Amino acid sequence: MQAIAEAVGIRKQSVLHHFPTKEELRRQVLLQLFAHWNDTLPRIFRDAKGGRDRIESIIRSVSEFLSEDPDRARLLLRELLDRPDEMRDLIRDYSREWTRLICDAIREAQAQGTVYPDVHPEAYVAHLSLSMVAGVGQYRVIRSLLGPGGNDDSIGAYIGEIIRIAKLGLFRPPRV
Repeated sequence: MQAIAEAVGIRKQSVLHHFPTKEELRRQVLLQLFAHWNDTLPRIFRDAKGGRDRIESIIRSVSEFLSEDPDRARLLLRELLDRPDEMRDLIRDYSREWTRLICDAIREAQAQGTVYPDVHPEAYVAHLSLSMVAGVGQYRVIRSLLGPGGNDDSIGAYIGEIIRIAKLGLFRPPRV
C-alpha cells in the first residue's frame, strides 16, 4: 500500500481511507475493468452500422484496451487462475449484459447469413475473450516465437492475428 501511495503521490493513510485492505483495492481494480466494458460496449453497439461492423468493432475495442496496458490482461489472467470461483461470479454478474448484446449480434448475423450457422455464440465469446486476455497477458513471454523481430512493437501484428483468426472462425466468406 505504501508503494501505491508513493506512486500516486499521496500518503498511505489516504489510500487506506478509500481502500482499507489490499483485498478491497484488488477487488475495486477488477470492478473498474468490468465497468469499462459495461460503459464501452453498449456505446459501440449504438455507433456501429450493423452485425459485422458491430462484432468487428467490439473485437478491435477489446484488443486495443488490453494492449494499451497489458497489465490489465495479466491481472485478469492471474485472477482467473488464482480465484476461479470469485472470477466466475464477477463475470456472471458484471458481464452478462454485454455478453448478451454480443451473442444477440452474432445470432442476428447468423440469421442474415454472414456468420457461420454452427457457431455457438456464448462459447465463441468465452473463447475469444480468453484468447485475447491470455494472448496479451502472456505476450512478453510468447513474443520470442515471432522470430528475431519479436519485440514490443510487434504486439500490433500479434493482436492483428488474433483478430484475423476470430473473424475467420465467425464470418462466412462474402457471396460472389
